[in-house]
Amino acid sequence: MHWVAFALVIILTSQTPTPDGKRHALLVGIDSYQSAALEDLHYAERDMTELRDVLAKTGFEVALLTNAEGKTDSNKAPTKANIDAALKRVLASAGKNDVVLVALSGRGCQTDFYPYDASPNAGDASNLLPLDDLAKAMRTSAVHKKMLLVDAAHVNDWLGPDELKAPACENFTAILSLHSVETKRAGGGHGVFFYHVIEGLRGKAANADGIVTDESLERYLTLEIPAFAEKWRFDKPWRGWVSVVLSIGQKATFLAKPVTGPELEVYSTAAYSLLVPRGWNKETGGSENHEWAVLTSKGVMIRVHDDSAGIADIIAGPDRGVKMKDPRLEVIHGIHLGKMEAIAEDYGDYKEDEPVPFECKLGMGRWSAFSGTEGTLFKTKIRGVRATIQSATKTVVLRCKCQESQWSEFKPVFVGIVTSVGPGKQK
Repeated sequence: MHWVAFALVIILTSQTPTPDGKRHALLVGIDSYQSAALEDLHYAERDMTELRDVLAKTGFEVALLTNAEGKTDSNKAPTKANIDAALKRVLASAGKNDVVLVALSGRGCQTDFYPYDASPNAGDASNLLPLDDLAKAMRTSAVHKKMLLVDAAHVNDWLGPDELKAPACENFTAILSLHSVETKRAGGGHGVFFYHVIEGLRGKAANADGIVTDESLERYLTLEIPAFAEKWRFDKPWRGWVSVVLSIGQKATFLAKPVTGPELEVYSTAAYSLLVPRGWNKETGGSENHEWAVLTSKGVMIRVHDDSAGIADIIAGPDRGVKMKDPRLEVIHGIHLGKMEAIAEDYGDYKEDEPVPFECKLGMGRWSAFSGTEGTLFKTKIRGVRATIQSATKTVVLRCKCQESQWSEFKPVFVGIVTSVGPGKQK
């Protein structure tokens, strides 16, 4: 057994809330490295791409450096030179009333982040990114508020240079994950740390005034990361789940307004209940064990139906609802995969991600993100989430889809809906 821990290192001094100003972000995500000695990651680039989408919706001007971006623009490859140049541009363009956020997701050592062209095992430090240097560059800029977020394997002992701990260092925050863990259970595939950063900025970290600040984000991460790790049994902590090393001054700097989706309300039938968007066009029908509902609005569709008299219930047998050490052996997993073919027939170029296990009030479930096209002459790209949920007596199937341009807005709404399914109303 290996021990896994999450911790946050907080270095922050902030005396006043941020005045109205612009918000700038530099995001770096690296899944694969030039050096074969550095193992690939799965979701570092996805972390930064989704973080970009969320920040852009809250008013940030975002510079994104990833392997994928570098394929179309060499200046956006996550090399040491490009990261240094991008940081200089961001800090130079930001005004004294602005906010600058720098986020790094990849690999590293105790005190350095590894750019794409790092060669640490060759003894060459020229292409490493020292966190001390990065923090000093941010601290000495005239920008009102600076925040550094880092999730990089083995970047766990950096506490910042001593000068950053002095009260004279105003308006700088650094939040680091102590131990990097990637999992499909985090929104279909993310690093646990940045998954919670993204969810926090989407609104889950909002304070009583409905905005996200550095204080509310820190509090959210401190509570939710260990709760998530415990829920999915990422072994036991050996240093404690979260450690706040340094916290000085008032923490109330404005970061973002939450990304808001449609207002939701409870919809119930005899078979199931779930959250659905309020005010959308709604059609319902069916009979016992076949009740269905379809909700639509501006190219977005949500369909849910009771499949309790279908083949899924016939083959589920007595093992339905039984948890296995390997989730792929659970009955619900096979049932969910078996329904893919029927849905794929409705779209062209259909593809879907691996199923994500979850539990809701109705029972055990799986959801998968998918993509495809609609139409024959003029094809429209679509994205969506499909889900299958089973209780001891019921099987409920959901399909949510939107146009590709709406995906970043509606993916969290879709996941929230499919994981909200509960028992039906009592007769």
